[in-house]
Order: sequence, then C-alpha cells, then structure tokens
Amino acid sequence: MKLYKYRSIRTGMLPKYLESLREGYLWFADVLSLNDKSDSIVYYGGEKENNEFKQYYVEHELDLILAILERFVPIQELKDSLSTLSKDTIMEMICIIKKSDKEIYDYLISKGVPQEHIDKYFEIINQFKPFFEIKEKKFAEKMAPITNFNDTLREKLKVFSMSDSYDIPSLWGTYADGNRGFCIEYDFNKMKDKNILDNLRKVTYLEKRTALSYIDLFKNLIFKDDAKDKIARMFEEQLLAKDSSWSSEREWRVVIADHDNKYFVDLVTAIYIDEFIEYSNDSYDFINLAKLKGWKVFIRRLAEDFVTYQYDKIN
Repeated sequence: MKLYKYRSIRTGMLPKYLESLREGYLWFADVLSLNDKSDSIVYYGGEKENNEFKQYYVEHELDLILAILERFVPIQELKDSLSTLSKDTIMEMICIIKKSDKEIYDYLISKGVPQEHIDKYFEIINQFKPFFEIKEKKFAEKMAPITNFNDTLREKLKVFSMSDSYDIPSLWGTYADGNRGFCIEYDFNKMKDKNILDNLRKVTYLEKRTALSYIDLFKNLIFKDDAKDKIARMFEEQLLAKDSSWSSEREWRVVIADHDNKYFVDLVTAIYIDEFIEYSNDSYDFINLAKLKGWKVFIRRLAEDFVTYQYDKIN
C-alpha cells in the first residue's frame, strides 16, 4: 500500500523535510499540535453517559458485586459461603456493609443477633477490609489512565498522518501551501518494522461521534478475560474517529506513544512536485536527492481541460 504526505516549502521547515528524506526518518507530530483540537481524543459523553452508567449499576448491582467477588477475591471460603445464600440475603448484607459500624451494630442487635456472632462479624470484616481497600486502590489506579486519558496519556501520543492519494486538490491547496509545494510517497510494502505496521490505521469519519460507553467499559473489566484487548479496541475506535467535514483528506495514520518525534524507517519511493516550484532551487534539491536515492519524481501540472491534473514523470 502506498500513502502520501503533502508538504509546503514556504513554512520554514524545508531544511527539516530534506533532512528527514536524506536521513530516512518519519517526523511524528505531537498530537497537541494538530490542526483539529478534537483529534485523537476520547469522547466520554459527559453527564448523559454518567447517568446511564449509574442507572445500569443500580439495576445490576448484585450481579456486578458477585462477579467482582468471583473474579477478584481469592478467598474460596468466602465464595463458597456466598454460594449458599439467596440473592435477597446477599443484597441485605450489602446494604448493611455500606452502613457505619454503629449502624451495623444497632441493626444486628435489632435483629436479635447474639453478641458473640456480632463480634465474629466485625472480626471477619476487619480481616477483609484491608484486602478490599487495596483492591479498590489498585482498581482506581488502573481506571485513572482510562477515565483521564484526554488530560494524561493523550499528550504522549505522536501522529504521522498521510492520505491514500497524491491527487486530492484540496490537500494540495491546504497542506502544500496553495499548490506551491510537494507530496511524498511512502510505500508500506517495503515496511519491515512491526511497530509501525501494527499501528497503521485508517481514520473513520463520522457525522456524529459516539461516546465511549462506561457501561461497556465496566462490563469488559468485570466480565471479560480479554478485557485489555477489548478496551484497547474501544479506545482505538475513539482515537481514529474524526468529524465528517475532514473526510476529503482520506487519512491514514500511524500513532505511537512514548517515543521521540524522529522514527527512523525509510519508506519513500517518489516525490510529486507542483509545477509552480518546478524550476526553483528547492525543487532542484528534491530532484537531486531523488536521483541519489533512486526515487521517482513527478511534476504536477494542470491539464489542458483546466480542471484535472496530470503527473509527468521526469526521473
């Protein structure tokens, strides 16, 4: 597969472009520098999504708690004990546990529970409390990067954006400085770097963004053995979604994290130069470099119909 990146020679970045081509590396932009403020962002849905999750939890509290106990509590004796109780009894126990120690004590007294049983109850609870507090803390730590992604992990992302065509006039106008620039061809059939291939994705354009479902997120964490992979796919769908107004870009991108902006991998196979700069010193620099590297060079010209473009190979 061949993908294309449009560039301008009038942004003061030409030496950097030439350096990257000469030395064979891709320059990944910091995600916070992209021209779409909502790019590579997770849409959480706000209050609506929070309320839906709260309602879901209220309606399924018992099943969720039992699932949490089954998956995350390693005390088999406790699991065995719970399996002998009815759901109503367990729910009553859950409601009791949520109360303060005094409220629990008063409640048990009101039910006629002997003092020795009450003492045994608090003994067991005090044994379990540190375990649950540790688990709760670890769970919160795991959830923090997920729920705070836009304010934390997002800033670590680096993006290399491309298009699937060298012949998109709007991109020549926008990213190649009003048709005064060039376009670089990258041939991913040459790619042997697994990290790049594994992170190469096509952008999805949507009329309306779909919020990340807290319910699906929580259900995966609690019920799924492959939760990590499923959650990763949920986030990938979010990060690759853009508003449909950007659809003309036909974008593909590579997204990496915790890496320098430079990524050394040489995939260039051709350069497309607009006729406006064909005889400039900058154009000669590209052409001479292409000769050394064995790349093809095309000149983009307005065709005789004054509507379409033709690409004349000169090297």
